Amino acid sequence: MSDPAKQIEAVSKVNFEKCNLLNKSEARLLPALEGLVREVGKGQRVMAQTSLGEIIRPVSKDKGDWARANASINSKRLDFAIFNRYGILVAAIEYQGSGHHHQKTFMRDAVKREALRRAGVPMIEVQQNGSEETLRSQLLPLLNGNGA
Repeated sequence: MSDPAKQIEAVSKVNFEKCNLLNKSEARLLPALEGLVREVGKGQRVMAQTSLGEIIRPVSKDKGDWARANASINSKRLDFAIFNRYGILVAAIEYQGSGHHHQKTFMRDAVKREALRRAGVPMIEVQQNGSEETLRSQLLPLLNGNGA
């Protein structure tokens, strides 16, 4: 539904309720990520539930290829994104909870993984039972690197 008049009509017919941005496991991961970013102290920022289409974009001279690639990433979200002080994506963090083992979710993550790889952005996949030390060993080199 792309017509704003129809959108306002649809929205005005129902009530809305607030909901949690993160599930409980993701909410526990956020302070660990924020702590690592603070520890490095280079002005990086952690954002949650970030739209992939807002932070990377396809590059192609073929308009059809560009449109299909853009449509493929535009509705995808990263669980967490870390940006440098200039607002450039440094790393993507995907929490692999119990829901991430379904075929559809696996394929959605594969699309994100490939788009990020082609953009030169590392994607760290945090396992449900992963340790903070493992996260630390994966993330600190990225935060301390040249792109951070």
